Amino acid sequence: MTEREYKITIPNMPLYSNITSILSIWNNIKKESIKSTINAIFSQIGTNENPMDWSNPENWIPQRLSGEEMEIALKVWLDSKQSINPRYMHLLYNFINTHKLLEVDKNGIFHISKKGEKFLNGDQKSIFEIDNKEGIIDVLNILSIKKGAKIRDMMPDWEDFIKYNFRLGQAKTSQEMLRSRLFNLIERGFIVKDRGAYTITETGLNYRKSFDTGSFPKERELKQLAKQNTKQSIEEYNQSQRKAFHEKLSRINPFQFEHLIKNLLEQMGYENVVVTKQSGDQGVDVVGTVQIGISTITEVIQVKRHRANISRSVIDQLRGALPYFKAIRGTIITTGRFSKGCEQAAFFPGAAPITLIDGDRLIDLLIDYQIGIRRQPVDFLEIDDIFFRLKEEEDKGIRE
Repeated sequence: MTEREYKITIPNMPLYSNITSILSIWNNIKKESIKSTINAIFSQIGTNENPMDWSNPENWIPQRLSGEEMEIALKVWLDSKQSINPRYMHLLYNFINTHKLLEVDKNGIFHISKKGEKFLNGDQKSIFEIDNKEGIIDVLNILSIKKGAKIRDMMPDWEDFIKYNFRLGQAKTSQEMLRSRLFNLIERGFIVKDRGAYTITETGLNYRKSFDTGSFPKERELKQLAKQNTKQSIEEYNQSQRKAFHEKLSRINPFQFEHLIKNLLEQMGYENVVVTKQSGDQGVDVVGTVQIGISTITEVIQVKRHRANISRSVIDQLRGALPYFKAIRGTIITTGRFSKGCEQAAFFPGAAPITLIDGDRLIDLLIDYQIGIRRQPVDFLEIDDIFFRLKEEEDKGIRE
């Protein structure tokens, strides 16, 4: 029986700009010297009471290293234009070693390999092979289905993927594995991040579609494709429901909308939530109290069932109403968006903070607390390949 080949080999995916820099920096340096520098750094471990500070390489390198190891660490820091902290060289070393981007001559000196040259020259086929090996393409696949997804939205699909494609199966660091790949894709312009949500760009979609392995799909790949198509259909339906829900919120009367927000706040743990009178409310629609640490504070909320952008003047109006209700902070909730500059004004130094919740965030909250919209469970039947893989490895061990 041949040993199973796992797809992901690098838990933490580095930025390709750092790989490009370090290849040139390590070229013509002895491999053992680089390994010795990495080991010298790793041998210095702080304690919980006295943790080591690695934030400023110009300080810690001459203090903690000497001789050739200090020279190599300084070279990495300075030649990378201070973009690579030598504390994390081991991540780059593992990636370069795994994908054979450097090779060693008879004297033990590193030189850029043919694969390394292709990487430096931006050879798309070579880079795609690495991306495919390390799950980058699979992250793009997830984001091609989930539009504007946050990490929590991607985790079920990502964990399902690494369960079958990472040697350790379900990794405790699976979220960090995903996060490092997202950073890699952002740097390359394949995805963008906006308010914690990740969206694949046109460039990312084109890159994902530009390569075809040309091989006939295996059984698991066919199953994954069918599952992906089903999930895409569900995601498209969910997006249509979000849009319809948003339209419905925009059409209900203001009184209903205020009471919907009251219901939401109560579900979120607010107490003594009251919808104010229609007149003389100083621009405040809802008032409630919330526990912050050991203190209970009063918060005022203004709700805007608007399609237009909310301007800064609304923030100023709500902030001016805080003393009237003996409140120390406020929130503006709208079905629309906020104009440019609102976020800065909302948390202006020395002024009472005003939280801003736009239409997208409001819908996220209503979905989380299932107010006005419900989650319906969908069951997938799936063979537990992990169970059979472990059985095969156990049988193999017995025979050997």
